[in-house]
Parts: sequence; C-alpha cells; structure tokens
Amino acid sequence: MKKRAFFLGILSLIMVASSHSRAIAACENVSSFGAVTVRIPTLPSSGIYNLWTRMQTPDTEHNQYNLEINGGSCFAVGGSSITPGQWTWVSFQDGDLSSKVHFNFDSTDKNTARLIGTEKDVKIDRLLLVKTDCVPAGDGSNCQSDSVAASAVDISGATQIPSPSTGPVSGLIIPSPTISQNEEAVLKVVYSADGKPIPTTKSYMLDTTLLSNGSHQIAMQISRTNGTTINEATTITVQNPEGALSPLTRWARLNQGTAVTISSVIGGLLLILATLLIVRHIRLQKRLLEFKGF
Repeated sequence: MKKRAFFLGILSLIMVASSHSRAIAACENVSSFGAVTVRIPTLPSSGIYNLWTRMQTPDTEHNQYNLEINGGSCFAVGGSSITPGQWTWVSFQDGDLSSKVHFNFDSTDKNTARLIGTEKDVKIDRLLLVKTDCVPAGDGSNCQSDSVAASAVDISGATQIPSPSTGPVSGLIIPSPTISQNEEAVLKVVYSADGKPIPTTKSYMLDTTLLSNGSHQIAMQISRTNGTTINEATTITVQNPEGALSPLTRWARLNQGTAVTISSVIGGLLLILATLLIVRHIRLQKRLLEFKGF
C-alpha cells in the first residue's frame, strides 16, 4: 500500500473548557482557554485527507477538542473511547467512531489549522494528514512516504498551551508550570510578549512591569538540561500599579540592542566632542605662550 502522510508537530498542547460540533462552519467556540492557529506547509497533493490527532486525555469525561480547518470546517475531535493517560491516535468526531474526520483540500498551500481547547487538560501531541487508509502508530512515521519532503515532518519542537492566568498578575511571575515545578531541569528560558522578545531574569521569571497593563500573549522557549526544548504559550492579564516602571526605562529594557547602539553613538559623539575641546584648549594654550614670548 502506498502511503502518503503529512505531519504537523504540535507537542503537548494543553486545552481547557467544552462544546461539541460537527464539520460545519467555523468553530463557534473561539475559546481563550487555549487555542493556536498554525499554517499547514505545502501538501504533497490536493484532495481528501484523513485528519489524525495524537491526543492524551485526563479522564473519560474530558476527551475532546475542536479542530478548525481553513476557517470554515469545525470538527469536535474525540469524545469517547480514549484511554486516559495514554497517547492515542484519534480520527473520529463527536464520540462517534464511525464518523471519521477528513477534509478535501482544494489547494496544496495556504491551508491553516486552528486547535481550540474545549475541555480541561486535553493534550495534543501530533496532527497528521493521511491521504490513504494508513492508520498511524507510535509517532506516525509508519504513514510517511518517500514523496513527502523531510521539511514537512516536524517532531523536534513542542507547543504547550496552558490555561491562562485566572486573574491579574503583577511584578515577577513564572507563567509556566514546566518551569516552576522543576526549575533545576531548566537551562534557559526565552520569553516574547505579543510577538516581541522580552528579557528573562536570572531565575527564569517574567518581569510584568516591562508590559503595559492589560492582556498579553506570552510565548516561552524552554531549554532543558536533558537537551530538549519545549515551546509554550499562554495569556496573562497584567495589572501593575501606575508608574511601576517609567515608559523610557521600559523602552530601554525591551530594546536593549537599540539602546546599546544609541548609547554607543552618543558615547562616540561625546568622545569626539571631548577630543575637539582638548585640541582647542591645547591650541589656545600654545597661542597664549607664544603671545607671552615663550
């Protein structure tokens, strides 16, 4: 059997909250409890693909999430028959094992998938698009084909979307249990807020005073001592006292590279000015000595 598959690696996507729908229009439940939109790289060919999700559920009550394809088809993936605590490949919807999740891609590029958390602590590890009746096992590599470009397979990264903070935060925080629960295993953390880099403290903490008050999307790249890297994202609501950090100080800390460049330029100009003043002073002294007959 010739096998064709397409992988979209999304490791450990934690979801939260609940709703059910079949492949209709765009998902009605646009949850803020954990959602991610990803661009699907170029497919090997257009046509109908079976959509497989490798997922892990916490119990028999929370076993579903919403998968939206190209902003127009919503699948309530899972819903039953998933053993809790085990990674399981699922390709059915609304708890109906006979109702398979598949989509007809008219184009091989510019396709998107949006994964929306609808039930607490449901984890997503892989999204796999299979052109044939191949049933994935393990990491799904058994459904690969030589015709699929290596760049279409991504099993190295990880994206974990914890539930957002339950209330406003301020000062120094650790926005991820991956960091706080085992800090000794963390080697480095790189934060970004709303798509822009933000400094990390020595204790892997996020300084919320560098952000304006309000809601922010926080992304974290967590490098661990065992050589693995986990990319996580969450939403926080910042509420620091007014004047916690001046706008100029905040800008300087958030734009350290630019600030260093500006400081270097200013320092260079001051050095040139000082040199010119010294030269001018030496010349004046020389003229004064000449005037006095020395």
